[in-house]
Amino acid sequence: MLTIVSRMATDLGARIRELREARNWSQRQLEERASLGNGYISLVEAGERVPKPATLKKIAEAFRLTEKELTEDEDSAESVASADPQMSELQLNALAIRKLDPQEFELLMKQLAERREFIEKRYLEERRRRRGKRNRPSSDQQPRPDNS
Repeated sequence: MLTIVSRMATDLGARIRELREARNWSQRQLEERASLGNGYISLVEAGERVPKPATLKKIAEAFRLTEKELTEDEDSAESVASADPQMSELQLNALAIRKLDPQEFELLMKQLAERREFIEKRYLEERRRRRGKRNRPSSDQQPRPDNS
């Protein structure tokens, strides 16, 4: 039983750290936003302290989340990402990719490889075309016939 509780505390601490770091907040900044004492977030993130429900609510409100969103795992990460204007499109896509099953992931990788090959082919064609233009003599540089 104790290991389950300590594991839950560690998971919650990691979740809070992830959310805090995604916003580029220090532990102290989160403590101020949640009206908590100095060092409290450090203990929670380390899994050494489990917040009481009232404290958990304060932390969730600091992140502008519900308590449920704060304590959920992957599902809430996507909702947090979409609610956070600083999350990049790439970060949102990474969250979505983590949810794919192996077949969907394999299909996505195949499509990306095909797209990459297409882009490389177009790039090389354009590069050859431009080189051809540079190496082709223009009309005023054409050799003139010798009229001797």
